[in-house]
Amino acid sequence: MSKKIIVTDPGCHACADAKKKLKPYLDSGELVEVPVESPEGRVIDQQLDVEYVPECVVKDENGRYKRCPKGTLESMAKKRGHDLDLDFEL
Repeated sequence: MSKKIIVTDPGCHACADAKKKLKPYLDSGELVEVPVESPEGRVIDQQLDVEYVPECVVKDENGRYKRCPKGTLESMAKKRGHDLDLDFEL
């Protein structure tokens, strides 16, 4: 199973909120943060034409990035007892 990646932008309030709510997953390594200005973040940005941040993605079997369904992040957060209101698109 592929690790989930959240692409974040420094200074983005939605990113900071998502990181706070998904902190248990970031701490456990289930979710990996990749800043959009990092080399991998730029690759993801180019492949997905990302318009919204944070953007949660997974690598498919061909090594290409694809969007992780919004429901996946919501269910992850709810499993940990968080009420996650995603006001950005995934």
